[in-house]
Amino acid sequence: MNITENELNKEVINAQLLSPIPQHKQDENRDLVYGLKFENKLGVFTIKTNDEYKIGDQLIVKTDRAKELATVKYIDLNREIDRKRELEIYSIIKVVDENDKAIILRNIEKQKSALDIAKRKIEALNLHMKISTVEYLFDSSRILFYFIAPKKVDFRELVRLLASEFKTRIELRQITTRQNVSMKGAVGACGRETCCSSFLTKTPVVSMDMVETQRLSKNPAKLNGVCGKLKCCLSYENNFYEEASKGIPTRGSCVSCKSGKKGKVCGINVFSEEMTIYVDEEATYENISFSDILTEEEIKKRAEQKVKKQTDLKKIDKRENKKQSSDSKSNPQEKTNFQKPVNKQQKNKNSQDNKSTNELKPEQEIETNKSRNKNRRNRKKNTPKTENKNTPNSTKE
Repeated sequence: MNITENELNKEVINAQLLSPIPQHKQDENRDLVYGLKFENKLGVFTIKTNDEYKIGDQLIVKTDRAKELATVKYIDLNREIDRKRELEIYSIIKVVDENDKAIILRNIEKQKSALDIAKRKIEALNLHMKISTVEYLFDSSRILFYFIAPKKVDFRELVRLLASEFKTRIELRQITTRQNVSMKGAVGACGRETCCSSFLTKTPVVSMDMVETQRLSKNPAKLNGVCGKLKCCLSYENNFYEEASKGIPTRGSCVSCKSGKKGKVCGINVFSEEMTIYVDEEATYENISFSDILTEEEIKKRAEQKVKKQTDLKKIDKRENKKQSSDSKSNPQEKTNFQKPVNKQQKNKNSQDNKSTNELKPEQEIETNKSRNKNRRNRKKNTPKTENKNTPNSTKE
């Protein structure tokens, strides 16, 4: 079946009418929030306009300092970020053209020469500081010198010398090693651009407490970033670890399990919800889940139950003793034979005598037997002999 060109055009028009209209075309007149990146500034600054720009476009912007150069990094953001204290953007003047690009290249060359001049002046004044970067504003109405120093530096004389040299407004700003990396840019251990130079708007507060909550090895080669300080990414997951480690015993603490075992905590795995325990009785390591560990409330309940059992047993014993005493009073015929008290010395003597008589040596037993036999013989000799009258052998007189 052959289709003519007119029929094809009609089908295309119908398809366009039926297809949903994109949202940016529905609201052509609405304001868009753009994210702009400035040189030597941390993070992104936002502005709302009706004009359309693309990512990567270079713009000349009017700020509270002067005319400055900015690049479009984000389009159609959800909201504006209030950063007026750092830098307030008044309006977008225009997109950079060829004449503006020539001015930008000229400013870059000026920055290099200004850096060399500043280094010579610092050496001449013997100041303990190091110039990191130099920034020329677009209209050259101001020059910014960023430096690193271990302590506060009195640079008033240096400002006078630089102002007389360049004959414009001079600003000196002391920065940290983190800010130095964010201005110059670097590649982190993960293989990507550092967070501070790419998307962070503020330098996060990082401490060794975060390392301990996340159970990381205290190896400075792994924990420190390009700037020589703790990595900013340690603060990203810290809230999760704090919530997950609530109610969990720390390393080195003693733990009692529902099975009755007791041990010392050697390691904790938050993701699998397990911990390794060293059991002293068995001298072995065991992996136990968090649910098998007794909490402080459960331990208190068990202790209270034991105390209750002990008190109940004592009460039962008292009742039985009272019953026995009442029974003995009710039956007076059953008299108890009381013995006179005997001194301890007499008891000891009697026990020694009994031992001496019962426990004799074999030689002593032989001597006692001999003496007994001799006494018997002597008794027989001393006894007189009696004659019987009615014997048959006797003769009559």
